[in-house]
Amino acid sequence: MNVHSFTELNDIIDRLVDKEKDKLYAKRILNMTNEMNINGYFSEKDNCIHFSDKGKLQLTKSKVSMIFYNKSDEDCSYNRKYESIKNDNFHIQLSDNSKLWEIVQNRFKLIY
Repeated sequence: MNVHSFTELNDIIDRLVDKEKDKLYAKRILNMTNEMNINGYFSEKDNCIHFSDKGKLQLTKSKVSMIFYNKSDEDCSYNRKYESIKNDNFHIQLSDNSKLWEIVQNRFKLIY
């Protein structure tokens, strides 16, 4: 696994994401992980920035989504309004909603 610098990851976002709003959301995730000292690396195989074993930021031209890995073998809870579960993982399509960002921050802290 090759860790990319904060600057390299920002450049990758600028290159791959078309919409300015989506760039801002993706960079907000980068800032959040940077503050928590969570390293990230970009994989061209799936167009995602991976954050160790916590999750990945999925980059497409039309949207950005944060996918958190579900490590629980027990019951788990999620917010149906902002999160969906696919392949046992929590998917959050990023948008300009303060509650959504609270959930993202808490997910990083839970897995942190």
